[in-house]
Amino acid sequence: MPQDVRIIRLDEPGLRVPATSVRDPGSDAIDLAAVAAGLTTALTRYQRSGMAAPVIGTAVRMIALDVDGMCQVRRLSGVASGAVVHFDPEITPLAGEMAEDYETCVSIPRTTGLVARPSRIRYRATTSSGEPVDWELFGRAARVVAHQVDHLDGVLFLDHADPSSVASMPRLSRDDSGR
Repeated sequence: MPQDVRIIRLDEPGLRVPATSVRDPGSDAIDLAAVAAGLTTALTRYQRSGMAAPVIGTAVRMIALDVDGMCQVRRLSGVASGAVVHFDPEITPLAGEMAEDYETCVSIPRTTGLVARPSRIRYRATTSSGEPVDWELFGRAARVVAHQVDHLDGVLFLDHADPSSVASMPRLSRDDSGR
């Protein structure tokens, strides 16, 4: 497990750069297995439900999802525990229904805001072994996936948040800064 995973912060330029497809020319130079290992390490270390490659400093369209904390992802992926890593994820909102909830982000420590997101999405991606993923997600799983896919497009939850709802939270522990 890589120990040197570093979280990119709001004030660093990498978060606003759209990620390139895993299939794009030039992505062969990226060690996808190392990025996947970094994503799963960060997911566990920072106790997150999802993690996008740009958050750990690699501008490639790859995300990791925690199967232990999201029963839909566990059921649909067939993975009993740990994380799944997907390449080139895309989402399509379904049914036009939106749900508001407060979000946080490891790249924006101790900050929260109320964000409206589609309550149901169609999620398409490719597994690290090349298998297609085509899922319908709802509720928390839809929100987590949408948040991660936004990162791949250089978009942060603050871009969607109701400005009057954005607030700072107290420090919870010595290690909540992500550094």
